[in-house]
Order: sequence, then C-alpha cells, then structure tokens
Amino acid sequence: MKILILLHSNILNDARVIRQANAVAEIGDVILFSKTSSSSKRPESLDKKVKVQNFVYPQSMRQKLLKHTFIHREYDFMFNLLLQNNDHFDYCIANDLPCLRTATLLKQKGLTEKIVYDAHEIYPETIKQFFPGQSNMPKLKRLLIRFLTHFMVNRAVAYEHKAIKQCDQVMTVNNALADYFAKQYAIKNQALCVAFLIYLKPKCGKPLVFISNINGKIRMLF
Repeated sequence: MKILILLHSNILNDARVIRQANAVAEIGDVILFSKTSSSSKRPESLDKKVKVQNFVYPQSMRQKLLKHTFIHREYDFMFNLLLQNNDHFDYCIANDLPCLRTATLLKQKGLTEKIVYDAHEIYPETIKQFFPGQSNMPKLKRLLIRFLTHFMVNRAVAYEHKAIKQCDQVMTVNNALADYFAKQYAIKNQALCVAFLIYLKPKCGKPLVFISNINGKIRMLF
C-alpha cells in the first residue's frame, strides 16, 4: 500500500501529522509532502520509514493574489509538482482545506484511489485572522478588508462543501468539530470520524490503524 500525506505547513510544527504519518507507516509506504523552511531538520519523532519530500512556497504575484482571494486554490502548485512525478497512490491524506484541492485533482487524474480529508479545524473561519487590527484602519480600507474577508470565507466554504463529496473519509479532532462537519456538509456517519491516529499491533498479521468514529465505535481506517 502506498500513501501520500499532504501538508501545507512545515512538518516540524505539526505533532498531529507526525503521529498520523507514524501510524500509517506501519501499514504501507508513506510519502509526506510538506513545506520546507530555513531549517532542514527532520523531526526526531518522525518514523524513519516515512519519506519526506519538501516543496518551496512560490513567491509570485499570482500566488499572493490566490492567497487573498481564492484561498482553496493557493496550493495548486503542489498538484503540478506531484503530477510531474506521475506516482500512483492508494490513499491521499489531505491535511486541512489548502491541501484538499490537490487531493481531488490527483483523484481526477487517477493518481490516487481514495481521499482522506483530515480537517484539523474549521479552516474558513481562520481566514478572519488574516487581517487583524481593523479598528485602526481608515474606513475605506476597513470596508474593503471586510468585503474581501467575506468573499474569501464564502468561497472557501463553497469549495469545501463541493470537494468533501469526493472524499472517501473525513477525519477531525473532536466530537464538536465532527458534529459541525456532519451538519454543515450533510456527511453520513460512516464517512465521518474523530481520529485518534493510533495503531494497534495484533499478535499476528499486519499492524492496523484504528480510529474512533462519530458514535464512539472503534473501526479500522485502512
């Protein structure tokens, strides 16, 4: 089994994704695609079996425009980089909304069989944090920022609603967020879960990755 994990930030800053990669590495070959930084260190807690591929975030005008308008398309360049490799995966785990479009494009191209969407938070709501200190801005600029924020949030929610239908599994971090996603996007219980991202080693056979779904039952993810 071959699994691709997409992360739009640096793996050094994300303990959850490190646990995720370590768990999945017990059942297959894992490639972790994440943003590089000034530090090239590999997390000590990351399983050595996990292959890390870093990308550099483009510094272009187009990139800046996407970041402040159609935020769900900000990381389209990840798809273009992965398309060049032409690798095929059994699963693609997209961590948060910025990675979701890349995962769906890979599935449309036949480069991944299934998509697991790991929503760490209600990402569209975090957009409001991009523009702090509005109370001190001139009125015209403040109105423009509010319009832009409203546009970005609405576009992000609309895309997430559409893309989630292409996902085979949606994971999140607690029951409150699971309830939100279930109601917001009408996700059926069997496709939604709270992921503790642990693996259990049976006495015989391969290790299995287990998660707890929305109604508290334990089931196998892979």
